[in-house]
Amino acid sequence: MNIEIVLPNDFDSYSHARKETLCLSCYGLLEYMRKVGDIYNFHDRDKVELYISSKNKFSDESKQILNYLKKSKTSGVLRENVSNNINDKTCQKYLSICIDINNNTDNPYYISNKDELIALKCNCYEKKINKNNFIEYCNLIFDKLCYSKTIEQSLNSISKHIKTSKGKILKHLQVLSSEDFEIIKSRNNNFIDIGNALMQYKISCSVLNDRNSVPSYVFTDNNSHRSLVLECELHTKLDSNQDNCIRIYFHPGIKHFCDNKVLIGHIGKHL
Repeated sequence: MNIEIVLPNDFDSYSHARKETLCLSCYGLLEYMRKVGDIYNFHDRDKVELYISSKNKFSDESKQILNYLKKSKTSGVLRENVSNNINDKTCQKYLSICIDINNNTDNPYYISNKDELIALKCNCYEKKINKNNFIEYCNLIFDKLCYSKTIEQSLNSISKHIKTSKGKILKHLQVLSSEDFEIIKSRNNNFIDIGNALMQYKISCSVLNDRNSVPSYVFTDNNSHRSLVLECELHTKLDSNQDNCIRIYFHPGIKHFCDNKVLIGHIGKHL
């Protein structure tokens, strides 16, 4: 996806603390874009570079921001064409991202943070997604999910329901890939508590009562090339009559394996 990034017009007047907050936000977004392969044009990168360079001490995040800014791709879209149409309230939060989906800069979408960007991607890609390219598109959207070796087979089991249920599946995956779920994982010590915490997102999630029926899946860490067989006790449930058999079986993640990503074992029929 091609993305235009614009700083707020009053960035120069920000306090040191506010600029620091914005730069950390930039780091998070640029890190996300790198992982999912987005192409971006950071219109005001010189202002960020100047601010970071003026600091006495470089943090790891600052060094990485500078590295990402150098990789910014020029799209030919003038800053004025983007910034003149940005909503002021959005602009005040962090920074503004313009996504020109139809190559028409007169009608862009504007967002201000990673979660909004992921939600917009889900909406944009939903019509293009089918059972054959589902995971391919998921890799373009979600940066904190890892999939089992048999995930494609599980999707084949619900091929008749993909068209009507893919939107709900994406919403479940969106929550599992969110910053909020990172917090849920860190605050809850067992699977039952994690499942209960998802109720605030109106997602039904539980563990299997029968220990003998807990499914296991093979996951591979692309960085270390190490594979593990893991049980996925937790599963979310889609809630309408036509897709009430669909479940997403997952493991919340393991430190030092797949970057602690949520491990999606099965998206398909109830096991």
